[in-house]
Amino acid sequence: MPAASLAAAPPGTPPPPPYSHDRALLFACGAGVPMLAALALAQPGVALFACMGGVMALQTDPRRSIHVRVVSVIVALALILGAGTLGAALQHDPMAMKVAVVGIAFLAGLPKPFFPYLTLVGKICAAVAIVTSTGIAATGDAAVAFVAGGIFALLVGVLLTLWRDRQAKGMTPYDEVQALLAGDCNPLFYAITLAATVALAMVVADAMHAKLPGWVGLTVLFVMHPDDAIALKLMTQRIGGTLVGIVIAGIVVHFVHGQWILAALSIAMVALLPKATAVNYFWMSTVFTTLVMLLLDLALLATGGDASLLLWRFYDTVLGCLVAGAVLLTLYGNHRWHEKRTGRTRKSGDNDADPPDVPEAATGGEGPHL
Repeated sequence: MPAASLAAAPPGTPPPPPYSHDRALLFACGAGVPMLAALALAQPGVALFACMGGVMALQTDPRRSIHVRVVSVIVALALILGAGTLGAALQHDPMAMKVAVVGIAFLAGLPKPFFPYLTLVGKICAAVAIVTSTGIAATGDAAVAFVAGGIFALLVGVLLTLWRDRQAKGMTPYDEVQALLAGDCNPLFYAITLAATVALAMVVADAMHAKLPGWVGLTVLFVMHPDDAIALKLMTQRIGGTLVGIVIAGIVVHFVHGQWILAALSIAMVALLPKATAVNYFWMSTVFTTLVMLLLDLALLATGGDASLLLWRFYDTVLGCLVAGAVLLTLYGNHRWHEKRTGRTRKSGDNDADPPDVPEAATGGEGPHL
């Protein structure tokens, strides 16, 4: 936001770990095998959640020592499951649900973008609470599949570490928590703005009768950023990537109706996810949108697939970006008016000046969106 832009990266902030073929194989096995197991057990309805459990575990994996990654992933899965349970419990009380989601979004807005674990886990928790509050995945089977997929992916990751130890550098999740508790966090104004924008997005989605209103709030969560320029960049990349992903998924679901072929294509998308994430948010949005829509089609094959949801996915994404963009521009205009009134302009030494060059993985776009 204008008055709370991204602070300078701490000295020695490491670049994101380089992409490797090992990581693509890890994602394909860690998230793909649980999905195939669900299909083999004639449970296509939970295959999506088994796969997403694996993806979430691997995305939140800090890639440090075995002890650190086991504790970090289990804590992340427990928090995500708790948020999902809360959303499911409040699905018949819309006001209480919105209050809970806004509270989680506020907490998710506190960690700086340089704290990837806390930032990503917080946003995923808020996103899952939104999704389950709409009735999606609000079942015990979905929760079991999600946890099973996550634990399996964690075990595969640990085995890969034993075989080829490639640890990331920088802060561990414990270091992030310590820094956050010591007051090293985003300005309170940004956290309040993020929570308020998520609330506005949910209200707008209800007023516009969006078919899947949860996706509007999800979009806001993952495109909002403490820095204006990065936030606008994430919005354009999210819209473009979602559109391309919808087109790809639309072609596939039109011509492919076999569950094993859809599963194979989904695994291919999962394998591409680490590479896409390492490039930029546009490619991550493209791959992740394609993956989610293929998994939804796989889960809904018995009832005709998800072709009817494709355009709604894009519509909800654009709506979420428009809400976030409107808030961003309103605050920016107010900030510029205040500058003119007080005669103060931003200088290169101000805390809210343009941020230095920081790896994209450390500035937003570093994790999945739904």
